[in-house]
Amino acid sequence: MLALEDASSFVDRYELPRRFSQRGLIQLLDMQQSHVSRAVSALLAEGLIDQDRRRVSGERRRVTAYAPTYAGQEFIRTLRKALLAAVVLTPTADGTLNQVTLQSLFQTWERAGWRAPDDTLSINEMLARAAEHDQFKLLDAPAEVEQTADRSDDLSAEAIGLHLELAELRRMQGDLPGALNHLGRAADLHRRRGNTRGEIQCMLAASSLGGRIEDPQRLRSDISTIRDASRRSDALLMLHDVLRKESPAAAHELLLELNAKSQSDPEIMLRQAQFEFAQGNIPDLSALALDSTHPDPLRCSLWKASRTLIQVQVASKQDQDWPVLQEALRALHGIGSDSAYPHADLHAHLTLALLAHPELSEPQQSDILQQSWDLNPPLPVAGHIGFNLATRSDSEQSESILSRLERMFAKVGDSAGVGVCRARLANL
Repeated sequence: MLALEDASSFVDRYELPRRFSQRGLIQLLDMQQSHVSRAVSALLAEGLIDQDRRRVSGERRRVTAYAPTYAGQEFIRTLRKALLAAVVLTPTADGTLNQVTLQSLFQTWERAGWRAPDDTLSINEMLARAAEHDQFKLLDAPAEVEQTADRSDDLSAEAIGLHLELAELRRMQGDLPGALNHLGRAADLHRRRGNTRGEIQCMLAASSLGGRIEDPQRLRSDISTIRDASRRSDALLMLHDVLRKESPAAAHELLLELNAKSQSDPEIMLRQAQFEFAQGNIPDLSALALDSTHPDPLRCSLWKASRTLIQVQVASKQDQDWPVLQEALRALHGIGSDSAYPHADLHAHLTLALLAHPELSEPQQSDILQQSWDLNPPLPVAGHIGFNLATRSDSEQSESILSRLERMFAKVGDSAGVGVCRARLANL
């Protein structure tokens, strides 16, 4: 209900923010889909919310969006009054504890330069995270009060939700730098609000799009604080994928720990197969399902592409047991620019692997390379895609591709990559 607090003010808009759809609520509240669905059904039955098919930011088709009814708005106002009237403890200048209402405490902090959250959801989260003392919530002055009196950053849940919506929109448009920027800003806001789980998930989501985590090992202890076992496992799997690029030995150590806890988990089995192949072995893929039964369609698309990738890699090494070409291309399309879940990095790796497929024609090779290039994959895989596409293109397009690659290499200080681009440009 608190997540839908301001939904009524958007009722006349042509397009609604994504946070008012069920997928948006799942992301904003960091809850499992089944829990959100159950809550929505209960609130609809109680007459506290309405639903309608609307255009929603980041969705290609109309989806179901929710807003509080008049009774729901009254309910939210009652919740807000109850939260602000809650008695909490706060330290005083002499070190003793003082009993005050949350509203009066906010007023004290605001006089010192703090900006109170505009939305009730943020207030509720603040209370939920606070430590307890003698059955009262204990709230100390936030860091923003202690550090500066003119801080203007919006730390509300709405601001974080907006950054997540914009990150998703940029990702779907193929603007990876834009998506990474918004994920980074959302992670920073989570960190400053003390929401370690939210910060971790934003950082890991950014890494899956090619972003860099400076110290991935540090996240191990932070992830252990996630109480929900399913979400903790998902976070560890994402961390494994980060470590696989940064520190293969640490990734394998984490994989062994995960495998010891659940050998039959398909996600763990897939990563075990990837590790065996990287070691030069031929993994047994017979136990890996072709399709995922996960309720999240994004996870299903990523599974299909990842499962196809390892199958193509194994087939290429043995020159046998190739997947049906149309099925492989369908998996590639599922994470391409025309899909609801584009993923530039995985798309590029699967594209490069498929170039060895014996049934893939030269026009098809050029076509999937162009699709991957248009998704703006991150380095270093962008170099492989660009160089492959340039050799199949006319001189004008090759010049455009190589010039763009040269700028990308120069931006990250890769002098060798810049040199290769310049040498190829000189030979056009």
